[in-house]
Amino acid sequence: PAPEGIDLSANHTVSSIAAVTILTVSGVGAVILRFVARRRMPGGLAIDDYLLLASLIICLGTLVCAILSLHYGAGHHVWALSEAELISILKITWADTEIYATCVALTKFSILFFYERLFGRGFATRFCMVLAILFWLANTIILLVGCRPISYFWDRYNSAASVQGHCISFDYFMWMGISDTIIDALVLLLPIHNVYKINISAKKKIGICGIFILGLFVCIAGALRGKILSLLSVSDFTWVTACSLMYTCVEPMVGIICACLPTYAIFFR
Repeated sequence: PAPEGIDLSANHTVSSIAAVTILTVSGVGAVILRFVARRRMPGGLAIDDYLLLASLIICLGTLVCAILSLHYGAGHHVWALSEAELISILKITWADTEIYATCVALTKFSILFFYERLFGRGFATRFCMVLAILFWLANTIILLVGCRPISYFWDRYNSAASVQGHCISFDYFMWMGISDTIIDALVLLLPIHNVYKINISAKKKIGICGIFILGLFVCIAGALRGKILSLLSVSDFTWVTACSLMYTCVEPMVGIICACLPTYAIFFR
């Protein structure tokens, strides 16, 4: 039974759908504008453009996961949902975690290859690439071995299943979020030193650095996502799942938009 004072009709699905829809449309528009801008530039499209396009396509999977999860009752109190709905939400959350990790890794690679094209190859850029690969591998490995068997991630709420198993603490989501935030900060701060060595006006240098610093919103979103996902162990986990899936969609889309901004300079010449 629900604790006293809980309104089982309450939910926050509308705000979640609005947020992910707006950011997804913005992300798709940003990539389209990027391709238009890059085709106007000498040399045309490069590997960083295609990596970002791949990231966008995969990131659309987080939108699908968010909508499906909300359909099954994410954003409602757990006591208002059936056992089958709880299991469906957890299956979607499991899949969404890997989709998210792949999406943000590709975005990081796109940004880092853009740096190489702009400033040349350097140790710091390659080091950040290694960190991005390690983050993706760590996320994938933890997802595969974090619950033994894997199905225990969702079947622990299935009274019809006789599965015995265990899962690691959901705090690992928080630590993965912290790790991702640190890598994001390194990637975003990496070009600032090189920008100030370029022979352009101080006004343009400040503008370019400002674009990169906008990416700090990605860091904030990543940290919030990790914290919210760590709450999946609470009894009313479906209430917070809507927020976690929203940030899982919003964070990579903000990253994609920020990765596109430096290419828009051609529109203002």
